[in-house]
Amino acid sequence: MVYNSFTAHPSGFGPIALEVQAQILAYKSNNSSPLNNALIVRYKIINRTDTDINSCYLGLFADFDIGNPGDDFMGSIPNKNIMYAYNGDLNDEGGFGQNIPVMAVDMLRGPLDTLGYEVQLRHIMALENADNLQASEYYNLLSGRFADGSPAPNNGVMYAGNPSDPNGNSEQALGNAPGQRVGLASYGPFTLQSSSVNELIVAYYYVYEPGKTPVEMVQQLFSNGNTIQGLYDNCFMDAALYLMLRRPTLALFHKKQEPSQTRGGSCHYHIIKKVSRQTSSTKPPRCPQFAFLRTCPLMFPY
Repeated sequence: MVYNSFTAHPSGFGPIALEVQAQILAYKSNNSSPLNNALIVRYKIINRTDTDINSCYLGLFADFDIGNPGDDFMGSIPNKNIMYAYNGDLNDEGGFGQNIPVMAVDMLRGPLDTLGYEVQLRHIMALENADNLQASEYYNLLSGRFADGSPAPNNGVMYAGNPSDPNGNSEQALGNAPGQRVGLASYGPFTLQSSSVNELIVAYYYVYEPGKTPVEMVQQLFSNGNTIQGLYDNCFMDAALYLMLRRPTLALFHKKQEPSQTRGGSCHYHIIKKVSRQTSSTKPPRCPQFAFLRTCPLMFPY
């Protein structure tokens, strides 16, 4: 899927010639992997202009709408880059009834700055509505403030407490009224260079276990929230092996084992093909079998 901003936004913000390409991956495992309930989306962000965009924030908007959209809560797990929503009571009227899943968005990889470092996920905002705002109000939300410019709690990382903790910073513990919830996770500020390609990689998934309450299923996110991130960091291993057999020419790096420099299972890689990215940095993240610049090339070859 391809999106672009070559026309004016309804907020009144003019065209900025950005293009976003979305590539979606679904994964099927024979075991109980959470990937069975997930979609992995890679967003390529392309600045089609000859002008740098300074003080740029890159945000991901999620309108959770769990069944009945009028009785939800939202929360965040900032140390795992997760925002999630859960039902605010035990009965999702007109929706899932009493069999209610928890919805989660896991930010697997953020964009790169001009030095080639991953930009930190800075804010996770929980809102009731984000429609019909002006451009400056959207920028306020992206920068961790409310639309009117007033500061949001916890520097714009909202409801980071575990709902199982009666004294924590969660909507459940604070006694909020359930309702419509939308989330906005944002990175920045950074400079999006002219004619550059950047990317954001996200997992959308749900947690459901019969007989458990929404709060109990949120507890699984807190306990096991690193699972999909770990699978991504390891190139989804078995799927990558399958794709390697199907597409043997896609590998971008050749693994160069040097026992004198290899310690604790880490690998060193000899680059045989360079991929165009926002910067010239060619240092791959850790990956026990396959190296990659930003994404495992066997999972996202194009």
